[in-house]
Amino acid sequence: MPAEGSGLTEMKPPPVLVGDFILGGEYMPKVTASIKIVPSVDSKNIHSVIDKAIEHISKWGMKYEVGPSNTTVEGEYEIILDKLKELGKYMESLVDRFVMIVDFDYKKGGISIDEKVSKYR
Repeated sequence: MPAEGSGLTEMKPPPVLVGDFILGGEYMPKVTASIKIVPSVDSKNIHSVIDKAIEHISKWGMKYEVGPSNTTVEGEYEIILDKLKELGKYMESLVDRFVMIVDFDYKKGGISIDEKVSKYR
């Protein structure tokens, strides 16, 4: 610890992500986000554009599950927000117009895809 009046401040180690927690920082529970992309393209091309969006999401390094109308990811809220911005830019490179609908599920202590759907499997 620096001497009082020395003008120096105590250096803190950077936060480290461990599961749902950031050590040295604040609690970061996992959330789920269901993402629906609706590209403005003719019907014969719609699935190829959606497939590219799903492929992009699959590279995020998060748990994800593809459903018939959306793809659900599981991760930290702030990281998912950053990835959604990235997905929007990617979609701009594919089509002139698209709609992205995102539903977040936040629960104190975190929530997982498995917790939400395991009883149906």
